[in-house]
Amino acid sequence: MTSFRLLPLFLLAFAVQHATAQCCCADVILHVDLSGVAWMNSEHEFSVDGHALGLAHRLDSDSTDRRLVIWLDAGCGTADRKLTITRTTTGERMELRVLYEGFEGSHPGLRIPFVAGNYEIDLERIISCTGALERQMVVPPVKERLEVLCGTCRVLMEHDSLGVWLEPLDLCCGACGTGGVGDMGNGKASFPAGQLALEQAIVAAMAKRGKALRRPITLNAVGFVNERGESWVSLEGEHSDVMYDVEVAAWNLEGWVPAYISAPEAPDDRRTLRSMVRFKLDLRPSTGR
Repeated sequence: MTSFRLLPLFLLAFAVQHATAQCCCADVILHVDLSGVAWMNSEHEFSVDGHALGLAHRLDSDSTDRRLVIWLDAGCGTADRKLTITRTTTGERMELRVLYEGFEGSHPGLRIPFVAGNYEIDLERIISCTGALERQMVVPPVKERLEVLCGTCRVLMEHDSLGVWLEPLDLCCGACGTGGVGDMGNGKASFPAGQLALEQAIVAAMAKRGKALRRPITLNAVGFVNERGESWVSLEGEHSDVMYDVEVAAWNLEGWVPAYISAPEAPDDRRTLRSMVRFKLDLRPSTGR
């Protein structure tokens, strides 16, 4: 029971509930900080809707405590959660996407200030960079408050007896978002060989499995890349047999370079990280004989 004792109190009930569920992946607790909002007319001045509502177990939209609380369903694989947070009195809107990998255990808490705009958070990279999962298992003698540089993304980490909270500080410049195709050059995961090489490799992998592509197809994808460059890909949209074949061909495709941070004690002065990637595929049948 030691691990449950160390969980944040607001996660304890969900940890017990999920312990007996078919999937034991705990939720991500998201706090939207409203302390920067100058004034509010009512306790329900903010609304939360969009894709996330079907993937959240619970939502607290009462703004009187200067925050919104959203329980994001972690699932048991690659997660891409989309939220639209609207201040109904002014029309200000914050579009937020949080990407991470579900696992059997409690995620660190995520805190985001309400700022109008369109933002993306690679939570997997931030957790890996800060060592937040390892820190959760140790209660610090005093409250720990530390700013960590995660590649081009600054993260404020708070750690006390109740758990670990992570707050990205670089929402506006996109530094805390995902990697992708091409040489990112900023510590994010990438497929340096480029877009065409990625698409050709997927089509070739499909043909090798006897699942040759018969017609052109355009897809959006998100993926998880671990410290060794192994990848797992999830395609957006309602799945078909063709999409399943593309997904399988894209899994563990060689060529992905994992995210990294500077670490003088590590080989090549870099420590690789778990992270997420986002990319688009414009696949065409192979013309080779």
